[in-house]
Amino acid sequence: FLYFIVIKVTTQSLTKIKNITYIHHLLIKHFHGLLSTYTAMSVRHISSISELNTLISKSNLTVVDFFATWCGPCQMISPMIEQLAASKTNVTFVKVDVDHSPDITRQYPVRAMPTFYFFKNGNKVDQFEGADINSVRSIVDRHA
Repeated sequence: FLYFIVIKVTTQSLTKIKNITYIHHLLIKHFHGLLSTYTAMSVRHISSISELNTLISKSNLTVVDFFATWCGPCQMISPMIEQLAASKTNVTFVKVDVDHSPDITRQYPVRAMPTFYFFKNGNKVDQFEGADINSVRSIVDRHA
């Protein structure tokens, strides 16, 4: 059913869709469980500071996406991060819900969402705030 809705929406002319953000919001709202399952395949959801620190220390490059479920720009960039994660198999991508991970946000402060932290060999090498996939991709390419 979700497949049909996505195909139907994407085959319509974008000029006929007056509020694509609203449609995306409805898809997220009604199919959150399915989308979360899909996201978990390429981008790992983290809620424990020890789990995050372990991943950061063991991975060559780790991209941490700090997001909130109510954040429109976070929802907008999420599928693009999925695609980037699928194409960069040598990079570890994780998501942290700031509303459910206070221990993590105490150690890694976030002022705006989405915020991306980039860690290489256990050290923070970059940070980016915003929903610009080209900037995220550029930082990944620079450090990968």
